[in-house]
Amino acid sequence: MAEGLLQDKIKENPLLQEVRVLSGGLSAVLGDKASKEAIEVMRRRGISLEGHESHPLNKTVLQEADLILTMTKGHKDFLLFYFPALKDKTFTLKEYVEEKNTDITDPFGGTLEVYEKTCEELDREIDKLVEKLAEKEKKKGKS
Repeated sequence: MAEGLLQDKIKENPLLQEVRVLSGGLSAVLGDKASKEAIEVMRRRGISLEGHESHPLNKTVLQEADLILTMTKGHKDFLLFYFPALKDKTFTLKEYVEEKNTDITDPFGGTLEVYEKTCEELDREIDKLVEKLAEKEKKKGKS
């Protein structure tokens, strides 16, 4: 859901047209589909997850990324345990946009209502992320 929301929001911002968004999971199985609840919640926002397939994270993608955002502190800690060199570019989403190291609720296995609440939380945080990324791009352009 986070990937879909972010991709949708950066399309609207001319400063972020070069941003490439990828998502990956620590326990993801290559090719798994999004849950029916995630598909429905995103459909209500005009974003399709019908063709979404999961991808496990890999070392190459992590090393090439400019910024790595996790949904939970546990995920961040796991990545940094195995890839300590990523420390300067790895944050929880809330840590990066709010300087609060708190988790995004994981809706996995929950009801449609749980997915909706998580999506609302993601939507708010991703709005802040887009604003922060656009501000950084503005500053780059002035340099």
